[in-house]
Amino acid sequence: YPGVDFRKFSNIVPEDGDYFLVITRLASWKKVDLAIEACEELKVKLKIIGEGPDLNRLKSISGDFVEFLGYVSEEEKTEVIRKCKAVIITQKEDFGLVPLEAMACGKPVIAFKKGGATETVVQGKTGEFFEEQTSFSLKNLLSEFDSKKYFPNDCKNRAQEFDKNIFEEEFRRLIVV
Repeated sequence: YPGVDFRKFSNIVPEDGDYFLVITRLASWKKVDLAIEACEELKVKLKIIGEGPDLNRLKSISGDFVEFLGYVSEEEKTEVIRKCKAVIITQKEDFGLVPLEAMACGKPVIAFKKGGATETVVQGKTGEFFEEQTSFSLKNLLSEFDSKKYFPNDCKNRAQEFDKNIFEEEFRRLIVV
């Protein structure tokens, strides 16, 4: 697995926030509209970090509960992550660094139950999965979600298993063989 540089997150102290967070390129196949629809229906705050060709459409379906932050620096991104309730992953990715960054900040992940997130997020310990890639399925999970159920150290420890140093050591081991 490619990893995250855990050192840059090691001193991050998470805070209880009042919003969910999506971090992704804004392209239609990423299904960010699912998070927007679910959060708008539940009347819970959602912040979105990212830019892309789907931005105008996503803004047109958003209401009072969604805030688009656009492009942010790595420092700003880390600050927004550490203050959220959880990071939402709406798409199937082969492997995603965003769930690892969220957990490295001590935050749980809510993800569509397909792809790389299923290999990094531990159900019930570092996050939760929604079964169907629909706003209804995500909304049901969000309506029951309690961020206080997750321990920041559990999330951080899981992310540390995917530290880039481990990836580099494994890569070297395989190349030398």
